[in-house]
Amino acid sequence: MARFAQAAVEGGAAGIRANGLDDIGAIRRVVSVPIIGIQKSVHLDGRVLITGTFEEARELVRAGADLVALDCTARGCDLGALERLRKIKSELDVPVMADIATVEEAATAAEAGADLVATTMVGYTPETKHRHAFETSLIAEVVRSVDVPVVAEGRIRTPDQARQAIAAGAFAVVIGTSITSPKELTRRFALVFEHKTEGKETHFIGIDLGGTWTKSGVVSSRGNLTAPSVQATPSGGGREVLLRHLKEIARRCVDQAHATGLQPAAVGVATAGWVNPSTGRVAYATENLPGWTNTRIAEELEPELDLEVAVENDSNALAMAEKYFGVAKEAENFVCITLGREWAGAPSCAGG
Repeated sequence: MARFAQAAVEGGAAGIRANGLDDIGAIRRVVSVPIIGIQKSVHLDGRVLITGTFEEARELVRAGADLVALDCTARGCDLGALERLRKIKSELDVPVMADIATVEEAATAAEAGADLVATTMVGYTPETKHRHAFETSLIAEVVRSVDVPVVAEGRIRTPDQARQAIAAGAFAVVIGTSITSPKELTRRFALVFEHKTEGKETHFIGIDLGGTWTKSGVVSSRGNLTAPSVQATPSGGGREVLLRHLKEIARRCVDQAHATGLQPAAVGVATAGWVNPSTGRVAYATENLPGWTNTRIAEELEPELDLEVAVENDSNALAMAEKYFGVAKEAENFVCITLGREWAGAPSCAGG
């Protein structure tokens, strides 16, 4: 961690935020910039709390911290954060940064004497768990609500987002994973090569075969949907009827793509049932789709379309779509639940 800190300072960092006495002591020996010290520990309620005692704050200062940050969310306040904040300021004589998740928490902490407020806890409290992405509007709202400097922290992944935070009124920006994680850094470059041509959209045919409706369209590598269509699924007709239905829809989608000058690269089929995605075979389907068990969808469609066909369970496909294009883009872990009348009472399929 000391080497990370040293490299960050050499790269232009104006300060370091670090957790734990050992790391702070080691960092203090190699850099002269201010250190924001925190101590993460598991509270009695089983959840992590940032600098949950005055004694932890005192040890952080002794180790070399110039500022102390602590959890001043509603939960933190219930656990004595505001009283702890005042005691740290009066007895340790160091500035205190209040980690908050809402505008109201920021105002409360500032009124209690916090020298700075930071948006560190956005997305990590029950009230804000729906927020998974960097939001300049929230930073601007916090800035308007308090008279102390606001530090933007959390899910800031690019220099442009950092600029947006400053433009929204932030006094400073804290960057964590996007600087310290080789996985995150590598991922940025890998994303460039996930599609065949950089800067150019690749297009695919997407088909969702459900027990009641079949939805289809042309989907781009950026998540844009064109030529959407919905048709009733002939679910009671058996395997051959369903395959003929799939082939007709796929051919129509390909023709629609060609008519607009697009060349689809592949076809993706999401289907009700348990699927082996490596073979494109339906391992099991309930009688909502009679005869669908053991159907080799990929083998049937590829010769007809002269395109590669990928097949996946519809719940898993939904989870993947949310991860790459939807609300879960910024989430490391999430649960995706699907509810459809055609699967009511049937064995559950794993989603995500």
